Amino acid sequence: MKSIHLLFILSVSINCQDLTIEEALKFYPMHIGDYWQYQAISFGIIGDSTWITNKEIIGDTIMPNQKKYFILNNGSCTRVDSSNANMYSYWSNWEYRVDSLLAKKGDKITECYELVDDPIKNILGIDVKTRFVDYVCTTTEITRGWEYAENLGEVMSYYNAGNSLEISYRNELIYAKINGVEYGIKSDLNDLPKTPHEFKLYQNYPNPFNTVTTIKYELKEPGAVELSLYDIQGRKIAVLIDEYQQADQYEVRFDGESLSSGIYTYRLISNNFLKVRKMLLIK
Repeated sequence: MKSIHLLFILSVSINCQDLTIEEALKFYPMHIGDYWQYQAISFGIIGDSTWITNKEIIGDTIMPNQKKYFILNNGSCTRVDSSNANMYSYWSNWEYRVDSLLAKKGDKITECYELVDDPIKNILGIDVKTRFVDYVCTTTEITRGWEYAENLGEVMSYYNAGNSLEISYRNELIYAKINGVEYGIKSDLNDLPKTPHEFKLYQNYPNPFNTVTTIKYELKEPGAVELSLYDIQGRKIAVLIDEYQQADQYEVRFDGESLSSGIYTYRLISNNFLKVRKMLLIK
């Protein structure tokens, strides 16, 4: 796998100022064809892993609430209301607010999320305004947050599992193509190794999820592969993969729309390898 260097970001604090709607909308640009690449870093009890992940707007659609949403390649549907700069996602026939791009430093986005900082940073070689939303409740050790930058959209997101057995992760932007304009250096995904050196089952991403998530795994040898889903009582409720596969890297997109909220496990079996991980579905 090609070596990817971490991006060091310099920040300068600025005074919080009111934004116009036009200025606020620049923090989450959305056009069909917009594309982002991130260096993903996971860390936890099994050690650290690094890979390249991406996000792309592949189309748009009108949902039953008669509002237009942009469709991302991970299956999520998002819109930004041009009248108030609120961000919304649509899952399971329900729209919920994700963020308010007009929020000022110190404003609550939701009960447990707050805009905690809004500095100017140098990202991908340009100085841009940013906004960092973080989890501020103290009822759990699990935290998560995200950062948007003017004209670039999401430049960072993280999930910290605390002392739980889940895997924590952090994504840092390394490349973006927004409305035809390119920023940073695009990583050639074809440079990634085609034959892994070991069997691996990664933590699903995102996690928690609602209702679509991605499961990534690697096979160092060809063989019969079974990837199955179990409920909290240990009952097998779905078989996601049951076939012979070559040594390679694989991703499986899982849609849990028909399932109830709760903790599930997924298990990968191939040759003499067996690995189980937990996932949390929140609707």
